[in-house]
Amino acid sequence: MLDELELDTPHKWNLLDRGLSEEVIQENLYKSVPVDTYNILVDKLLEKDCDLIGIPGFFTDVNGEIRVNIHNHMCGFFVPVFNEKRQIQGMQIRLDTMDTKRKYMWFSSSERMNGCSSKSPVQISGDVFGSNAIYVTEGALKGQIAHFLSSKPFAATAGVNQQKELEILFQILQGESKCKIIVDAFDMDDDTNEHVRRGHQNLAWLADKYGFTPKRIIWDRQYKGIDDYLLSKKNNGGI
Repeated sequence: MLDELELDTPHKWNLLDRGLSEEVIQENLYKSVPVDTYNILVDKLLEKDCDLIGIPGFFTDVNGEIRVNIHNHMCGFFVPVFNEKRQIQGMQIRLDTMDTKRKYMWFSSSERMNGCSSKSPVQISGDVFGSNAIYVTEGALKGQIAHFLSSKPFAATAGVNQQKELEILFQILQGESKCKIIVDAFDMDDDTNEHVRRGHQNLAWLADKYGFTPKRIIWDRQYKGIDDYLLSKKNNGGI
């Protein structure tokens, strides 16, 4: 599907402004949502004999025709979510305009006929099995950017308190990795955001539960996210 799509220039500049390189943008397969040509996309995939049933974002209509769950309000770009093997587990859409407080939405069709949910997989960036410490943050794109800017391994949850899939990762790491330390890199607005404050507490508890040493990285609060902070350091010659 992503091979059939392109990344529009405004979206490319958005990613460049966030600190990513053109090479990484290509590697991470960011593509613009085809809000005007989504029916053509389905036709192209079917012509290639792609089996779309059971794939998040696709469903069948009342006539049994395969459709894709894309609408005009979904203007934005796809952010593929990778596991430790660089396999795509799902995709988020980074929305251009936010009529609500939501910046991202999952590419999903869970409520449609023969549709499917991607659940909330953890985005893995870097070598989480061969590293002594793994950084945890919220948001797939944020984790990808932070990894690129710091070269540190990052695991990014879909939400600061959506840690069910993270627990599964910790279970795997417990027996198959060199990891000893889990570094909390959630946002720095915990002084005003109860959800983030609870996320810090839950992550420390979860790390301790599986035998890891929980730590937290602290940075200047004028930069809410770890990606913003690292980009600031890079722009000021600090990385």
